[in-house]
Amino acid sequence: MEIETEFLERMSIDEFADKHGLTMKVVERDIDLGPAMRFYAYFNDAEVKLNGVYEGRFGDGATPEDAITDYAKRISLLTIVIDAYSASRREIRVPVLSCAPAQVKESDGMTGEEIAYNNGKRAVYAALLRTAFDDFGSELNADRWRIERMETLTKLRELCRVVGIEGGNDWLDTDSLPDVIENRLIRPIEQIGLSLQDSSENVA
Repeated sequence: MEIETEFLERMSIDEFADKHGLTMKVVERDIDLGPAMRFYAYFNDAEVKLNGVYEGRFGDGATPEDAITDYAKRISLLTIVIDAYSASRREIRVPVLSCAPAQVKESDGMTGEEIAYNNGKRAVYAALLRTAFDDFGSELNADRWRIERMETLTKLRELCRVVGIEGGNDWLDTDSLPDVIENRLIRPIEQIGLSLQDSSENVA
């Protein structure tokens, strides 16, 4: 019996990025969610397409390399859309990406040992805080508040990307959420509505 075996396409995430001209963005969170979520990574201007719906997706990790590795797993065998709302829009089918990202340059110049030390120290502090919160009672459940805020920030950034306003995501995780919603979403959307109204009136 003759057997033909077809394997899925595979490549490293840095080879994939170079092939398609993609830029990986790695960001250190300014809210402590624990050492395993210190960084998040994603391809700039890229969204995942699922059943015709665009979804922002990123990888988490204790180091930039870990975040890129997690991102590679999360987008493998999916379709990503680059510049979804512009004339340069393009879709790319993602192969199985290996967990071997290119070397990431640390903006603060720390060595791997220093990063590991800081991550361990964060883990100890987090454990102490959780113990203190348990002792003081549920009214001081700051861990839950931080997690809920981070989830809100993630959804808000996805919404800003979907709206597609230039510079819409140029804000910090520590910024006031009402201000972000007002300045990055409500006002730009109102301006788009006014522009569309003026255009329809001119056509009429």
